[in-house]
Formats: sequence, structure tokens, C-alpha cells
Amino acid sequence: MVSPELRNDIITGKDVNLNMLLIPNYENSTIKKNKESDVRLQRNLSMDEFVIAFGRYKRIMGTAFPNRNEELDLYLAHIIETANIWPDCFYEYHKIFSAKCAVMLIQHSIKKIGQGDSDLRNMVCAGSKINTCRKCHSTTHSTVMCSVQQQNFQPQRNSRNTTETLL
Repeated sequence: MVSPELRNDIITGKDVNLNMLLIPNYENSTIKKNKESDVRLQRNLSMDEFVIAFGRYKRIMGTAFPNRNEELDLYLAHIIETANIWPDCFYEYHKIFSAKCAVMLIQHSIKKIGQGDSDLRNMVCAGSKINTCRKCHSTTHSTVMCSVQQQNFQPQRNSRNTTETLL
């Protein structure tokens, strides 16, 4: 359940901490008073948590602005790609990009977030550990999906299961 206040913040384009969408009964007055010191709001989300929280965010935005669903899907794909390449900094990038988008909306009425910001992403993630394939060093796939590995793979033959022994 998302409070009316948080729902309104999302719809009006304010910079919303997605962590709030994962905390049950977030708008509880005790939690609101301790907003700055609540460690749950300070931590970086895992990719799984991000997908859940962003899904809730997207449902709220999609209800108010159905025409923005595709844009939000593109942004989610951008974040997933970022997390696949830079797993340790995707959420930091999201937080900075989200704040930038809120400012752009307020100052210039610009709502487009779908493509993300590659320059900002490169700045935020510079120097971070990069996820690459251990065989070919590509960032587009994992080691288990690498075609280089498949070319070198020779299945072991078990003499008990060969066609000749079964006949």
C-alpha cells in the first residue's frame, strides 16, 4: 500500500526514494519523523529490490500517465543493462539520474527518462568493477553464454550410453 502523499509525489515528478516503496506502511508517523536517520532509506537496493520498487513506481505512473509506460520500460532496461555491466554502482547512478530528472521536470518541463544519461552513467561508474565474460571479456553476455566457450566445449562420451551399446 502506497500512501496518497507518496503517490502524489510520484505523479508530480518529485525525486522519490524507491526504498520507500519497499517499506511496509511507510507513511507511519514514527518512520516519517526519523526519515533522515532511517538506515533503510540510505541503503542501496539490490537489482531484485530495484525491480520490485520500480515496478510499483511504474504502476502508479502508468495509472496516471499510460502514455509513459514504454518510456519507463526503456528506463528499466537501461538500468538492468547498467547493473549487468556495473553491478556495484547501478543504484548510485539511478539516484543521481532520478534527481536530475526531477530538476529537469521542474525547471524545463522535460519528462523523458527512457534513454538514461550515458555520460552521467560513465561518470558515476568510472573506476567500478565491470562484469565481463571471462572468455572473451565482453560486457554483453555472461561466461556461460559465451560462444567462445561453446566452440571449445567437447561433450564427454560415456561408453555405456552410446548408440552402439544400446543396440
